Amino acid sequence: MLASVAANVLAAEPTAVARCVAAWPPVALLLVVDVLGRAPIASGWPGRAAVAAAGLVASVAALASFAHVRAVALMVGESELVAWVLPLSVDG
Repeated sequence: MLASVAANVLAAEPTAVARCVAAWPPVALLLVVDVLGRAPIASGWPGRAAVAAAGLVASVAALASFAHVRAVALMVGESELVAWVLPLSVDG
């Protein structure tokens, strides 16, 4: 998670707001997983809704982090191939 947050922040514009926005997706995913891990999952539609919401947060975090890690890899001179597969080692 730390690598994901770091890459997101590195890829962001150099303003405090942009860096906070970029760091948020992996932090949000960590919080959602923590809350779901502590609370019992209800049966029926509330449980399915909680899992679907967690899946949505995970999807957004994965997309944002993948794009940011890829951008950082390209920024530091990695090849296109490495830039496409490196995010899998961080967020995969």
